[in-house]
Amino acid sequence: MDGLERLHFFNGQRLIAHDLELEQRYHIRVRRLLNRGLYSAGVVSGLEVSQVDARHVRVGRGVALDPRGREIVLLSDTTLAVPNRQPSSALPGYLLVIQYAEEKEPGVIDDCKDSSGTTPPARIREAPTLAFTETWPNQANCGSPGHASDCAVVLALVVLDSSCHVAKIDSGVRQYAHSEVPRNVHPIALEGEKDIDSNNPKNLHFQVRGGIPEAVLLSLWGDAISSLYYTELGEHSHTLTAAGTNDVAMPDHVHDISAVGTGHPDPQTHHHFVSVLFNELDDNHLPDQITNVPLSAVSNATYREGTPPYLAEEGDHTHKLDHNATGSPTGTPPGDHKHTLTGSTDNAGNTAPLTGATPFTARGGSAYSYPDDIRVKLDGTDITGLITGKLGWSTIGDGSSVHPLMTNGTGAIDLLQLGLSVGVGPHLLEFRVSAGGGKVLYNLYVE
Repeated sequence: MDGLERLHFFNGQRLIAHDLELEQRYHIRVRRLLNRGLYSAGVVSGLEVSQVDARHVRVGRGVALDPRGREIVLLSDTTLAVPNRQPSSALPGYLLVIQYAEEKEPGVIDDCKDSSGTTPPARIREAPTLAFTETWPNQANCGSPGHASDCAVVLALVVLDSSCHVAKIDSGVRQYAHSEVPRNVHPIALEGEKDIDSNNPKNLHFQVRGGIPEAVLLSLWGDAISSLYYTELGEHSHTLTAAGTNDVAMPDHVHDISAVGTGHPDPQTHHHFVSVLFNELDDNHLPDQITNVPLSAVSNATYREGTPPYLAEEGDHTHKLDHNATGSPTGTPPGDHKHTLTGSTDNAGNTAPLTGATPFTARGGSAYSYPDDIRVKLDGTDITGLITGKLGWSTIGDGSSVHPLMTNGTGAIDLLQLGLSVGVGPHLLEFRVSAGGGKVLYNLYVE
């Protein structure tokens, strides 16, 4: 850097215009070096943007600093018309910016005086310009040839409707000047992912310790909701709605029972009656006595001793059935019957998973897929407009897999360069969606 030079005054010194300009340059240069070293570019005070009517907005008086440390001073409220055309970018409107500028007032030289050619200006008036743009100023290029517009400071996003009327003024994109004093902050890095929907936001708590950070870098990506969920249905069962089956006709049929016989009776409980036939008398004048069951039909029979042959009442024996088949079913039509049911269904969790990528619905609505219009808050303040304005997006995600949030992510966004205050102490970043659901992935670096 060239050495700083200033005048040294003494009595009798002859001063010319060049000497006085040197004195001015010294003070201007030192002041701007201090501004650039101590503060970031942004609004210092005032410069609030408000709507006048459907086609005009007003910028209040105020002060800002540009990236070269130059003071941007707007001395009076200024009204300007919004563009009469729709933006060509993804922005829903235009960024309103303010930029340092100067106006030169020509000087007057007395007649017949020597001159060096072109009449030099008599005064230089600092007169900032207000303009609408669709491009976020890349302030890192301020001062490079051909990048004059990158020295602008963003004041607001003016959203237009389909008739090019002012629909809303989003001050969330506004850039504020903040301290650039070196810090002793304890660096931290946080990263992770979270499936979110309207009822389940991601709350990211972090703590700044040791001093004011030099940078707070936030990076976001989007992805499809996890397939490990199946549309929020937990393990469950269903009760039956009917007590049994309906009647159904049964075809006529019989069963073979030719091999079926009875078992042995319990002793002392089984009785047979004896029939006495008086056909003839034996030598002892006693009648012949037989049972009413042929002897050939019994086995292991026990007979009483000393008496005519008949079965004892406790005799162990079996019987055979006199038919070899059952009869036909009864009922009209033949064999009508039904069955009763008990129990419940198995757990739905044992079936194939239902994922958000399938046609199955969640909570009675559409299936979840990719995040749509993520809203970001820092310590309760919505900063979504700052982020979308910086990126040139209309929303953070649109529910599809082709949105830049899904394909490339946001890249590292310095929250301090957006004019946000992230001081020592606890802070909270919130990521929410108003409808649907998806996955948000994040990286946060504080340094």
